[in-house]
Order: sequence, then structure tokens, then C-alpha cells
Amino acid sequence: HRKQYSAFIERYRAHIKDMYGDDVEKSEDFARIVSDRHYNRLTKLLEMGTAEVGGQTNPETRFISPTIITNPDLSSELMTDEIFGPILPVLQYEDLNTV
Repeated sequence: HRKQYSAFIERYRAHIKDMYGDDVEKSEDFARIVSDRHYNRLTKLLEMGTAEVGGQTNPETRFISPTIITNPDLSSELMTDEIFGPILPVLQYEDLNTV
């Protein structure tokens, strides 16, 4: 719900920091994308909305930070395909009956 959005974003940020520290890219606990093909596919998905949290990438290590994407096009690959990566599209709503 739109009223819970800010609290959700803050909890997400806090959870990522608790799990991976201040710099996720330097964390030994955060996995990298398995292949260049999947890395390239995922980085294209990052362009299909607004990165509210995360969005950092490093092609040399195939790193993509845990990312929340807002305002995605509902017909985009981000919303119609399986993601298999650290990307979470988030939609805000007012009325549960319209979701």
C-alpha cells in the first residue's frame, strides 16, 4: 500500500546493510551473476523503471546490487519474465481491489 511504501524502502535498506555491510559490492556473502549473458539481460531490466534503491553494477565482476525498481512498465520484460537476479519491482497502490 502507498502508505507503507516509505517504511518498506527503509526496512529493505536496513536489511541489506545488516546482511552485507555498508558496501554490498565488497561483501563476500553477496553472490555475483553467473554469466555475462545473464548479467547483460539483468542490466537491461534495470532500465525498465526507476532504481529507488541500489542499481549499481560492475561488468568486470558481474555485480548487480540489490535493487528496487519503481514505476515499471507493466508490459515490460521486468514484469512479464522471471528475473533470476537481485532486482525487485515494486508497485504502489491505493485500493487492493484495483491491484
